[in-house]
Order: sequence, then structure tokens, then C-alpha cells
Amino acid sequence: MRLRAREAQNFLLSSYAFSLNIENWDPFSTGGLFSISKLMGIFYLGSIALSPAIYLAFSTRLIPYLWPKIALIILITIMSALNINYYSSKILDFSIILNFFIFIAIINHAIIDRKAINNAFLYFAVGSIFVSFLIFFDVGVTFNQEGRLVFFDAGINELALKLLCGLFIIFSFFFSKEKKYKNISLLLLWLSPLIVIAIISSGSRTALLLIFATAIYLFLINLFKSERKILAFMTGSILIALLSYGSYILFVIYQDTSVVIERLVSTGGARDFGEGGRFALWSV
Repeated sequence: MRLRAREAQNFLLSSYAFSLNIENWDPFSTGGLFSISKLMGIFYLGSIALSPAIYLAFSTRLIPYLWPKIALIILITIMSALNINYYSSKILDFSIILNFFIFIAIINHAIIDRKAINNAFLYFAVGSIFVSFLIFFDVGVTFNQEGRLVFFDAGINELALKLLCGLFIIFSFFFSKEKKYKNISLLLLWLSPLIVIAIISSGSRTALLLIFATAIYLFLINLFKSERKILAFMTGSILIALLSYGSYILFVIYQDTSVVIERLVSTGGARDFGEGGRFALWSV
């Protein structure tokens, strides 16, 4: 019985991780009240409710992981209370509280079963590939006035950063010493250009630049940890070169690259400093 419960919890954790990529898909048009990821999150919490003393236990070893999230929730609550307006009248979002308890459960889950959390990361990466595949074939895709891609009304930069996280996970597994995940990552690497194309189409400058920053970071970490420095250096250099060349080719041949190029060129211009621009909002 306990083994079956653990298997169900592991499956629901992986399903929840996968569903985070389609968080904004609202098949029943509830105006944001329902989403697949919320449903899977509730199912996951329901499964761990079978073992609350294990998964929802709060101990001092969780403090290093939880205090930044607690501080963020307090900050968001204060800012929401001080800035109630036409666009938002919420002070505390239900999703934030739900995610907080899910976060505690996932940390404890990772401590108990390292394999389960690795599988969850893998499913998240597969979900990023899945979303990129849908975007490539224009499923759920619209474009805003700037020509930037919108997928099921998800926040553009939010979507791009999620896809970037999926790409980061694929790279991480590629450099992993665990053969199982390394082999799977080789397959996912062949599909990773779909993620790059989706990020380019989103026009997200941050996500685009972080692709290369991520690759360089992983290269340096792997070089530092590896006992075969020369081999690690050559392998990492080849991968970064292939990533750079592949991204260049995508810039040249993909029809929507003009959007991200225009945004990169205009960084720090009137669009950013003007009313409603990010610099103007950050200065409030």
C-alpha cells in the first residue's frame, strides 16, 4: 500500500512539473480560475495528504529554502495591498498559498527520493519541448501588436523563461554523471532548437541572452568539477560553438527574428523608459 502511494505521489509530481509549461491553458474558459497546472497541483497535494507528517513537515533544514519564498510572499502581499487599482484588487492570491505548500512538499519529496525530483525535472523539460512543438505548428498561438508570440494568453516573458528553464535542465542532464539522464538528454538536445525558436519568437531579450549565459555557466561548472579538464574544455567549447552557430542560423532563416532583433537594438530606448516601460515601472 505504501509503495503504491509513493508511486502515485511520484507520478503526480512529474505530471505537475509537466503541466507548469501549460499553466495558462484554460480549456473551460473560466477566466483564470481553472488551469491544468492548478488541477495537477491540487491532485499532488491530495496525494501527499496521505503522508502529511512526511511531506508537509516543517523542520529547520527547510529554512534555507523557504525564507526567500516567505519574504517574497510578504513583499507581494504588502505591494498588492498598497496598489489596489482597476487592474487588480487581489491582496493575496490563492495560487501563491497553494504553491507555497507544494514547495514545502517538493523539498521534502526531494529529500526522501532524489530520483523522483530528477524525474520531475525531466518531465518539465519534456513539457517545454511539447509547448515548443505546439508553438512551431501554431497551436494556441497569437501575436500581439508588437508582433511578439503569445501562447494561450501566457505572459510573454514568463513563457520564454519557462522554456529557458527547460533548456537549462536539458543541458544540466547532459553534463550529469548519471548515465540514464545523460542518454535521455541527448535525445532532447536534438529537439532543443524548437525551444530556441519559441524563445526567439517571443521576443524576450532576457531569455535569449540567458541561453548563452546558461551554456557558459554550465561549461565552467563542468570544467571545474571534471577530472579530465582538456576533454571537458573541448566538449564544452564545441557545444557552445554549435549553440552559437545554430542560433545564428535560426536568426537568419526564421521569419520572426526581426522582432527580437528590433527589441535588442532598442534596449534602453524610449520603449523601456517611456510610460508603461519596465524602467518606468521599476522606478515607482
